[in-house]
Parts: sequence; C-alpha cells; structure tokens
Amino acid sequence: MPTTALPPLTGSSGTIATFGKSRSRRGKAAMVLADAQRKNRAGLFASRITEAGKLASLKVEKAAVDGERKAVEADLGPVRYLATLLGSTDEQTMRWFILVVAPLLDPQPSCCSRQAGRNETGAPQGSPS
Repeated sequence: MPTTALPPLTGSSGTIATFGKSRSRRGKAAMVLADAQRKNRAGLFASRITEAGKLASLKVEKAAVDGERKAVEADLGPVRYLATLLGSTDEQTMRWFILVVAPLLDPQPSCCSRQAGRNETGAPQGSPS
C-alpha cells in the first residue's frame, strides 16, 4: 500500500487558529442563546402555572354559578308552568303571583299600606277634602 505524505502545516497553522477562534465565538454565542432560551422557558413555565391557577379558580366560580342557576330554575319551574298555562311571560306571572300571595301570607302590612295612603278625613291623599 502506497503511503502519501501530508502537506506541511506551516502555512495553514494560521487558518486552523482562525478557525478555532471563530468556532469558540460561535460556541459562546450559542451558549448565550441557550441561556436566554432557558430563562425564557422558565418565565413561560411560571406564567403557565399562574394562569393554570386562575383557570382553576374560574372553573370553581363557574360551577358555583351553574349551581345557583339550576336552583333558580328549579324555583321558577312552577311559575313557568303557570306562565305557559296563562300564555304570559315568566316575569309577569311572577309579579301577579307575588301580588296575590303576599297579602294572603301577611295581611296586616297590606292594610297598613292602604291606611297610610289616606289622610285624616279618610279620603285618598292628593284628592280635595
């Protein structure tokens, strides 16, 4: 097997040194970029943890609101049924229901409120005596 002689390194040693310096500069730049990425990832991770906590609290709040909504819907069930029978809205039916049932439950306040609207002569206020 024939052996080949390598060219002498005398003229190319400067090129190798330059190559090594540029390589180390690129390595330092890569290390700086890697460090910046590591800090960025750590910041994103901390932000993600914070946002996950906020999301969990919002989900708990949503569940509480949904529970209240279901309770209100259950309370309004009979009123909705009555509103459907009468052909009116839920709100109108609820107002009429309160106006009819409230005096039945506590008649004294309704008597007092009627009396408060009259003056000494027994005529309604605002009318000539």
